[in-house]
Amino acid sequence: MFIAIANIHAQQNEPRFINLGRELGRKSSSANCAIKDRQGYVWIGTNNGLYRYNGYEFNGYFYEPDDSSSLSSNHVQCLFQDINGMIWIGTGRGGMNLFNPVTEKNTRYKIFTGDSLDPTVRTVQTIYLDKNNTLWIGTESRGIFKINSNRKIVKHINLVDKQPERHTKRYYENSPQHFLELENEQMLVSTLRGLFHLTKKRKHATA
Repeated sequence: MFIAIANIHAQQNEPRFINLGRELGRKSSSANCAIKDRQGYVWIGTNNGLYRYNGYEFNGYFYEPDDSSSLSSNHVQCLFQDINGMIWIGTGRGGMNLFNPVTEKNTRYKIFTGDSLDPTVRTVQTIYLDKNNTLWIGTESRGIFKINSNRKIVKHINLVDKQPERHTKRYYENSPQHFLELENEQMLVSTLRGLFHLTKKRKHATA
């Protein structure tokens, strides 16, 4: 992992990069996501846990098989801090976590799919907060789940007609990667295969 440090000397225009990878407690080969919280700490999601960086050292948080309050997976894919200061953690194969950065208490947040064979979301790929303070959760092959300010799921949006089989075109179409909010409660959703335009009344592919 690399971090850029701004150079204060005007005559030196090139930024200086320092490799922080060696400093990670349980060394990880990749950094998937990063956010800066309200206290100024940097949180980094990796393939081997979650790390908090204070500018000098790292503190790591990991999945522990015998501890239900630990992360549900070490593969951290996305991070988001909500208006209450809680950090939402989307993982690969472990679903969602809700982490309090002040108390360092973690809660595993299950998103139920309604499918008896695969009842909960396993992989969360992206998290977005819209203008109405609603969280949009993009999942692998399970579409979109909207969560209100009370942390309740209020809507499930499938971008395809039915739950797709693995590694098919519809599987990738139902796997949101990014959200872009437009006017009049419209949303553009990029997926692993194509772009979708959502309005209040309908959804349709644009590319």
